Amino acid sequence: MNYKSSLERAKSIIINPKAEWESISLENNHYKILIKDYIVYLALIPALVGFIGYSLIGYRVQFVGLATSFTLGLKLFAYYYLVTVISIYIVAWIIQFFAKKFEATQSFNKVFELITYSFTAIITISILNISPAMSRMVSFLNLYCIYIFFFGFRKMIKIKPEKALPFFIFCILVFIIVYFFLWIWLKNEIIINHKSFNI
Repeated sequence: MNYKSSLERAKSIIINPKAEWESISLENNHYKILIKDYIVYLALIPALVGFIGYSLIGYRVQFVGLATSFTLGLKLFAYYYLVTVISIYIVAWIIQFFAKKFEATQSFNKVFELITYSFTAIITISILNISPAMSRMVSFLNLYCIYIFFFGFRKMIKIKPEKALPFFIFCILVFIIVYFFLWIWLKNEIIINHKSFNI
């Protein structure tokens, strides 16, 4: 899979997740291959947006106004790139770890595929963060990943019908907690603690 096929997969999973999950469920990709052939390309989207937004376009600083910081842009480039991979891995690991509690059976590779492609919406929608006005919509639009996850959950997780809803809700809670901690709270801490900027 090259960057073109990665972008095509990302577009398909966002536009028509139900049909795309049919194809994905037939694949058997190792999670390391998925990182190398898919995530490394998509992770550039939030990373570049973070760099451009904070180093070139600017961000609001209390009592100062609109400011830019090349250093902060570089920090956020590295942060977003790493957090994309880390957040997917953490969510996949937690869901796989608790799967037995819900009597669900599936390989880590399948769970990792499920989380990776569900996170595609969060990764691509992050392009709106380049504009301060549009960035307010991002958290709301990121709920679309739950819609994508819903169709993938039914295809990628083997679970008894009576256990499916509780496990689905548990997975969504894990999604939300990891997202808000890594993508929002920790990012805001980096910005707040950054002291060097240009007006």
